[in-house]
Amino acid sequence: MVEETGKAPRRPPRVASPIRNLTSNQVVDRLDEVRARTKIIRNSPAVQRWFRTGLTVLDCAINQGIPGGRVVELSGPEKSGKSTLAAMIVSEAQKQGGRGDYFDLESGTTVGQLTEMGHCSLDPSHFELWQPDTAEQAFQAIDEIIPIVGSSGFPSVIVLDSVPALISEVELLANYDEEPQLAQEAKFLRRFFRKNIVRLARFPNVLVVLVNHLTTPFKTGKNMFERPEPTTPGGRSPRYYSSVRLRFEDNNKGRDFLKSNTGTTVLKRERPKIFLWKNRVGAPWRSVVCPLNFVGDPSTLTRKGFDSALCSLEFLRDENVLVHPRRVREEDERVVTDTARWCLDGYPDAGNRYMDDWVRVYNSDPKIRAVVDDCVVLAARHKWTPEEWSDSELITAPEDLEDLADLDSASPVSV
Repeated sequence: MVEETGKAPRRPPRVASPIRNLTSNQVVDRLDEVRARTKIIRNSPAVQRWFRTGLTVLDCAINQGIPGGRVVELSGPEKSGKSTLAAMIVSEAQKQGGRGDYFDLESGTTVGQLTEMGHCSLDPSHFELWQPDTAEQAFQAIDEIIPIVGSSGFPSVIVLDSVPALISEVELLANYDEEPQLAQEAKFLRRFFRKNIVRLARFPNVLVVLVNHLTTPFKTGKNMFERPEPTTPGGRSPRYYSSVRLRFEDNNKGRDFLKSNTGTTVLKRERPKIFLWKNRVGAPWRSVVCPLNFVGDPSTLTRKGFDSALCSLEFLRDENVLVHPRRVREEDERVVTDTARWCLDGYPDAGNRYMDDWVRVYNSDPKIRAVVDDCVVLAARHKWTPEEWSDSELITAPEDLEDLADLDSASPVSV
């Protein structure tokens, strides 16, 4: 209010704010007081546990494996190996003393698929197969399982196979002529993620694997002749909350066939391509070709399921680490290439053998497996992170490859 003299009243002197001019230690103390009042738990942003997939090349493409305390989504068409890879993740956790809880919502999982293709152990202390009738039963069980297995400290994998098979109790009891409620599975998944995504972060030894399908939306109107892009069921919550999303695609050119004794042709192996669709712990949009065996081979000690040996060796071959050996012919002193054998680049005498022999020694000798896996890690870093690559990391010590030279380079193994 203006006084009678026509002058405005003086403003009161400013008082220095108690928050100003704080040191860094005082700021940390104030934030700790706020955290104590709000009871917010401090979680480490670093990944405390990595889950192996059983495929060294795929682990290197992601980062060091699949991060624990997160959600991973495996999507793709039918018969592309989604459930097999989920079972292999459970198998790798069991090798470290952990366990797996497999929720079979489709009621189509068999013992042969888990043991032969996925290499899982069905020991009740390390594996449990759940077959709930409704989505309410499945999510209620998962809500109670996470804190129990998370407090054990051992790696635990929870597989939900699959998302499109989720059905509510209301829809299960309804008649066919009744209109179903829209987006029921998307609502269930959104509620599940909002309840458990923070709880999973507090248990880094727990991993949730979602197996999803691919659907093609139907377009009408002027866009009906456009090629629709496949999408994943379950709404958008799996896309947002999943830390890693792997998309499987068929690769018709990578199929191997085998003639049986009766003369019929049997599919022996196919090579699905796995795309890293989303990756919060590394760079996305990487692809890995992983051979999937349907027939085992005792001569090369190859089992059914994803072939880790052939996947690593073919990756080294594509990156020109595993090359054909060259020698000088004595007759005319010409350099010839042995197109049937393979050796590590720079070491023509170490491991000069056929590809089937490479697979056999990889599956039988742990030392050879360690050397090949080290080469895969270095080749993957050179391919996907060239800015972090240094020539000093190359394997230049001959003693690392002595075991390769000592093995017999016998005749090729018949397939």
